[in-house]
Amino acid sequence: MKSSDERPRPETAPHYPVLVIFSAIIAGGLLYGLLSKTPEEAELEAIEQAREIGLADTVNMVLDDGSVYEGTVIAGSSTPHGHGILARDSVYYEGDWQYGALPWGRRSSEDAVYTGCFDDRLRSHGYGIVNYSRSYIESRQNSTASGADVIRYYAGNWNHDVMDGLGRAFMADGSQLFGTFKNGVFQPVKGAAYNVGDRVYGIDLSHHNRNIDWANLALYCDAKGNVYQKSPGKRRYMQPVSFVYMKATEGANHVDTTYARRALEADRHGIAKGAYHFLRLGSPIDEQVRNFVQTVNWQPGDMPPALDVEIPAELRKYGTSGVFEWLEAVENELGVRPIIYTGDNIRAKYLAKDPRFSKYECWIARYNPKGPDSGDWQIWQMSDRGRGSGHSGNIDINLFGGSHEDFNNYRRDVALR
Repeated sequence: MKSSDERPRPETAPHYPVLVIFSAIIAGGLLYGLLSKTPEEAELEAIEQAREIGLADTVNMVLDDGSVYEGTVIAGSSTPHGHGILARDSVYYEGDWQYGALPWGRRSSEDAVYTGCFDDRLRSHGYGIVNYSRSYIESRQNSTASGADVIRYYAGNWNHDVMDGLGRAFMADGSQLFGTFKNGVFQPVKGAAYNVGDRVYGIDLSHHNRNIDWANLALYCDAKGNVYQKSPGKRRYMQPVSFVYMKATEGANHVDTTYARRALEADRHGIAKGAYHFLRLGSPIDEQVRNFVQTVNWQPGDMPPALDVEIPAELRKYGTSGVFEWLEAVENELGVRPIIYTGDNIRAKYLAKDPRFSKYECWIARYNPKGPDSGDWQIWQMSDRGRGSGHSGNIDINLFGGSHEDFNNYRRDVALR
């Protein structure tokens, strides 16, 4: 991990496609103007133009295709613009509409709930997550007689309602698939001798990391599923990114400029998110606590908050009371016990012999294939030179201390401690 003292690298938020359907009342010049801009520019311009055009609320508006819409429309028209719900043949589409299009939202039916990107015909297109209903899964199992062939949850890329591209599937029998799907069919890689989920890998990010392509995040591994601690010779096998820790704050007043956007992206892409604070023992601890709790929004299912303790000179000068004060205050404020990020040496010298820290789990940084000196760790930061798809340059790689089942139980139980 890195403090804010290092020179930041430029960060550009990932782009989501803006799909535009215009009714007859929208002039052709407006279409040209929107399509000539980036998605973010188009979205901001659409909001501003909507203010100028005017909006109106409607209930049970029947559209030309027979769909029924309830929500905000452009005044004087039947064009959805703003938050609303559209019902079509017992399927419901909800989200923030833009000139009749739904770039990102939620689709609900008896068979499944899908959350993600849509094309101009409201088909899954781009990145999205689908949860299939129990009745749908059972009907599929009755017809195929194999839970290994029935997907109950999929998070990945789509091409006009078809799974296509990098994705992760959780099957009805408890197994997992991760890799490339083509025309709805998983493409296994010959020679792979590991089960997805036996190991759980994650990454951690700050503004120092360059652009992240959330839809295509993956880590390269060997044929046995072990993620490389540096750039691999071959990029044939991959493991999914199951969790991501993001720098939220540092000291009393620094907020990482990428945190809010990346927390949203992690949620949208089904990746368990966590936030960490870079401790500065020379600053008032109460102000550092306030900075953190006012920045993050911890929710059940998230990773526990983490305190980054890695400056020996500050520990020698100020001692460890400030560390404990921050941990205790954040637990009281958020209702969840934080974990400590640090190195083997700092833990052994400053924390291990202090009984105040015995109840706190540790996230240990040690860039050695042997792992941390102590076997008592929850997360191991194994490399700061990892490589994978969906990002540029090196990235920090972390290993959770258990299987995917252990990981899910950990996230469920952490709020109860």
